[in-house]
Amino acid sequence: MIVAKPKNNAFAEFRTEGREALQDKGNTALLQFVICCGIPPNILSAREFKNFIVVLNGHYSLPSRTTFEDKLVPTYAAAMRIA
Repeated sequence: MIVAKPKNNAFAEFRTEGREALQDKGNTALLQFVICCGIPPNILSAREFKNFIVVLNGHYSLPSRTTFEDKLVPTYAAAMRIA
C-alpha cells in the first residue's frame, strides 16, 4: 500500500517570507548607507562591493544600479515625504 505524503508548503512559505524580509531590510539599509553617506550609486557595480555583500550574506541579492536608482530611491523618497 502506497501512502501519499502530505505536501508541506509551510516551510517553503516560511523560507520565502524570510528571504523577502531579508531583501527588504537589506535594501533599506543599503539605501540609507548610500544616500546618507553620500556614496555614489556606481559602487553597486563594483566587483569588490558585490563580493563584500556576498561575504556578509549570500542570500541577499544586491540590486543593480538601475534598479536602485529607478525603483528603490524613488520609493524610499516617497516614504520619507509621507513620514
